[in-house]
Amino acid sequence: MDTSMMTFDSKLVLIFSFATFCFWIFLAIKSLLKKKNSNGCVLTGKEIKKAISKGEIGITSKKEKVDLGSLIGCASIDLTLGTEFRKYTKNKKPIEIREKTNYQDFTELITLSDKKPYLEIAPHESCLGITEESVYVSKNLSGLISGRSRFARVGLFVHFCANFIQPGIEAQQVLEIFNASNHPLRLYPGEKVCQVVFLKMFGEGVNYNGKFYKQKL
Repeated sequence: MDTSMMTFDSKLVLIFSFATFCFWIFLAIKSLLKKKNSNGCVLTGKEIKKAISKGEIGITSKKEKVDLGSLIGCASIDLTLGTEFRKYTKNKKPIEIREKTNYQDFTELITLSDKKPYLEIAPHESCLGITEESVYVSKNLSGLISGRSRFARVGLFVHFCANFIQPGIEAQQVLEIFNASNHPLRLYPGEKVCQVVFLKMFGEGVNYNGKFYKQKL
């Protein structure tokens, strides 16, 4: 377009029209980004608190009331170790990796108490633990369990494999623990050893009803 023959008013109209067009493009992009973020995202600590108040997330314990204020971080919730563990037996019999295989057949249950306040795991040894807290998420949410940096840096893998919390689940979380260091590690019930990051699902959620819906150690 040749703007040399345009009047000042015409130029103002053109500039205003272009600015208006850019403004609506900006609003459209902002709306799309907002929609995208609302459909699939990591919940911040503030959003976790909102989800708890709405009943979309639940953190409970059979022993005592959970102090959520001490557990909620900037984008996660800390969970503590329970008193039950499973250690693998000394039997060297091969374990068949099949759907029907039951881990309880190859482990022994250990329950800690005041007389036995900790569980020691040897270097490069693995065991199973369980959180003191039970975690509930609605069908529109899911979660990921991870370790905490302070313990990872001394060689503790708190959850080295199946760390996904299915939508709609309500259960204590079994932890697949591994000592990657060259030193024995002692595990104490009540310690905040892991954290859960909550994710908002994209699309219509469906409640999980699989084998470990009400999992126990």
